[in-house]
Amino acid sequence: MGSTFDAGVVTELAVRRLHPSQDLDAFAVARDAFVARLREQQGVGTDREFAAVFDFASGGAPQPPVFIGMTEYDSSSAFAAAGEALGGSPEAAALFATFTPAVFTALRPLDPTARYDLADIAGVPGQVLEVASRDLSAYADFDSATYAVTRDAFLAALREEDGFVAEYQWVSALDPHLVVGMTVYADAAAFQGIAASSFVQSPEYQEFLGTYPPPIGYASVDARTT
Repeated sequence: MGSTFDAGVVTELAVRRLHPSQDLDAFAVARDAFVARLREQQGVGTDREFAAVFDFASGGAPQPPVFIGMTEYDSSSAFAAAGEALGGSPEAAALFATFTPAVFTALRPLDPTARYDLADIAGVPGQVLEVASRDLSAYADFDSATYAVTRDAFLAALREEDGFVAEYQWVSALDPHLVVGMTVYADAAAFQGIAASSFVQSPEYQEFLGTYPPPIGYASVDARTT
C-alpha cells in the first residue's frame, strides 16, 4: 500500500440487509461479539451502529431490517489489518451469516482537508442520520463537474431548511467512483417535515435527485440508544 492510501483516518461503512428470517436479538448478539473483538485491534477507534427506519427505494420501513455500522480507523492500513485479523474468526462468521451486504467500504471526507469525528455524527439522542450511496460510474453520460455543481446547489438549499443539522460528503478510499452523502436532522419530525415541504419541489432538489437518484438510501437512528 502506498502512502496516499494509508494517510489519515478512514471510516468503515457497512450497510447490512438482514436475512428475511433473521432473529433481531441473535443479530445483535453476533454483532456485539464481533465489535468487542474489533475494538481490541490496534488503530480501531469509535464504532457506531444505526438502525434504518426509512428506505428511500420503497418509501417505507425497510423489509427486511437494515443496520448501518460505521467504525473509525487510524489509517487504511489499520482498517486492512483488522479485516485480516478478524475475517476468519468465529465472531465474523456468526455475524456475516445474518445479513447480505449492501455497501461495504472505507470512506474519507470528499474534501481532503476535512476531518469528520464519527462520535459527533448524529451524536445527539433523537437525531436522524440519512445515508445515501452512489456509484458515479453507473450514471449515463456522467460529468463530474456537472455533478458537483448540482450536488452543491442541492446541499446549499437543504441547509436552509428548518431541522437540518449537518451534512457530510465522503468518497471511498477503495473505489473512487463510490461516494456517500450523509445528512443529520434534528429529529424524526424534522426529517418528515422537510420531506413533506416545498423543498422537494424546488429546482435544486428535482435536478439533483432526479438526475442522480441514490440506489441505496436510508434514514436511520442510533441503534444503541433506542
